[in-house]
Amino acid sequence: MIGAILFIVSFALFSGPNRFISIVLLFALLTGGFQLVPLNYMVISSIGVTKCYDWVLLFVGAMLLLQPQVFLNTLVWKSFKMMSIYGVILIILLVYSIFVQNVEPAVSVRVFRNLLYFLPIVLFVQLPQEEIAKVFKILIFITAFVSLVYCLQQVFHKTLLNGITSDFMGVSGEKDRYYNLPVYVYPVIFFLFFKDNFLQIRFRYILLLMCCSAVLLSQHRNLLLAIVVCYFLHFLFSNRVSIIAILGFSILSAGFLYFADSLWNNRFSKGLEDISQTSFAITPAAFYEIDLTNITTTEFRQYLFQERLNYILKENGKTLLGAGLITDDSRKAASLNFNIGMDDGYGNVSQVASSDIAWSSMILQMGVAGTLVFILFHISFLKDFFKEREDGIMQVGALYIIALFITSFFSNTISLPYTTSLLVLFGAYYYQLYLNKRAKSYLNDQDFNHYFSLSV
Repeated sequence: MIGAILFIVSFALFSGPNRFISIVLLFALLTGGFQLVPLNYMVISSIGVTKCYDWVLLFVGAMLLLQPQVFLNTLVWKSFKMMSIYGVILIILLVYSIFVQNVEPAVSVRVFRNLLYFLPIVLFVQLPQEEIAKVFKILIFITAFVSLVYCLQQVFHKTLLNGITSDFMGVSGEKDRYYNLPVYVYPVIFFLFFKDNFLQIRFRYILLLMCCSAVLLSQHRNLLLAIVVCYFLHFLFSNRVSIIAILGFSILSAGFLYFADSLWNNRFSKGLEDISQTSFAITPAAFYEIDLTNITTTEFRQYLFQERLNYILKENGKTLLGAGLITDDSRKAASLNFNIGMDDGYGNVSQVASSDIAWSSMILQMGVAGTLVFILFHISFLKDFFKEREDGIMQVGALYIIALFITSFFSNTISLPYTTSLLVLFGAYYYQLYLNKRAKSYLNDQDFNHYFSLSV
């Protein structure tokens, strides 16, 4: 019911003067009420809304019916050519999955729709640059608050946030470890990097402390490493590089990582040791000899990806476009016999789904061509944002994509709907920045021509 109310209010506001609030509410729908609302209040299974983010595609579909001209803005599609190519490839993958690989249409469409969350960009570009900045500012404050709630889980020893796909997020280890970290915490940390405070954010250091505390308590080693790497890149982007600055940064980073390692019972150093001992020399036959109880998490992720990559490379008909848009409950998955994978809850090895690494499911479902286009889709945005890195929001967008690639070997965040939608919100800001610069250049040319004609 709450999801339906948010949808109706968001749709009503989109045609009015407070359009930016409509977009904020869309992000609330994408993230299960910013992870604060129990998921059963966010969905209505009887009408096909089984995930909280399904409301966003419903919103896009309604806009397509009522205001099709929004989707016919050719300048948007020309400005993001790789996004257009990605959309075409997804349609090809859907047709290939149903008619060539004979995957059930309902299953193929279910996977296909989770790949369509770049489409809200046609809604986002309706906002002027200043209003998109307002959306980011609101997301910063909300994420900081959600980070505080995340930290309180350690105090009350109780799950207080949903995980967007599940209300219960388990804990493990000697200390409670919750896996429902606020989904936008690291782009928000990147926003809070900036000393010039271009978004005029009050209490910046308090907000930064709340977000960083959440990351530390999550014990997410790879996310912490991504943040440290991106902070160094922020120095490079900001042209603040000097020998003293690099030395100081290295000392502070080493001290910070040592502190985190001590706090996490040496999980960070153990992870580095696992990586150094991991061997990539393994034959396909050896996958069936691996005992999952005797390998590290790093080895598990490596073997998970390698086993599926070897499968599609060996199957000539599946190398280019994969085995189809399949899920673990599809008939096609029943014919697979992978040894490496998570327990599916019924004592079997999950053949498709994995939250441990983005690329294992993707290479299986989309093949080499689809995966390559997915990568190029993100790199094209990275290239655009990097060109405008003097703008703070664009620099955060670039850092966000870099962090997504770093963490993609240890989670599937890069491929999730709420991630893609935030990415294209940065894209919409870039688009408005481009339009404003073009308009300014045109006006300057007009002024010059006017002055020149008067002089003559």
